[in-house]
Amino acid sequence: MSSELHQVMQTIIDSKTPVMWLELVDGYIDLFNRSPKTFILPAPHANLSVAIEHFHDDTLAFRNFIRKVRDEVEKSQRIDVHKFYRKVNTRVSQRILRDRKYTAIQKIEQHLGIEFAPGQRDAVYAWLTQYWGKSRSDFLAEHRINTPEKRLSSEQRTELSEQFWDKVDDDLANNIFPIPPEVVYVKLASLESYKPDSI
Repeated sequence: MSSELHQVMQTIIDSKTPVMWLELVDGYIDLFNRSPKTFILPAPHANLSVAIEHFHDDTLAFRNFIRKVRDEVEKSQRIDVHKFYRKVNTRVSQRILRDRKYTAIQKIEQHLGIEFAPGQRDAVYAWLTQYWGKSRSDFLAEHRINTPEKRLSSEQRTELSEQFWDKVDDDLANNIFPIPPEVVYVKLASLESYKPDSI
């Protein structure tokens, strides 16, 4: 993190309303992305320009920035910042999941030497969503039973979910990915016989 961006973060942490400043950054990023040529940052918020420039095309980095702010603000402010973090994290997670499934589809096609039609690709997308969803639930359940209360807090669930998805992304980067059994069957039989609803 650059010294200028760190200064913005510290200013937000030291303020009495950190979530308000984070929401301003988020709003200005949206305005900038909608019309970058005509975007003008109001003078009272000129100190946010570094954050907008840095995060306007990197939502994941902005999410991580919010998490750092959350971990450093006073306890009385942490709940509100965490709520905003979860809001942005949901947005980021949806985009990342789309990119993750697209990457997995490409790797499955390359591995099997086939190319799915749009309907077939949608079916594999659905299978991947179910597969990763169940795997994530199993991962959380495994950690939940090891806690004294046999339950996870929202913060614990968020952190464990991030660990799970980091592992999925690492596996994809190393060409380790799930393949729907039906796709293997189709590859061995005939691609034309593949039905989108078979998954």
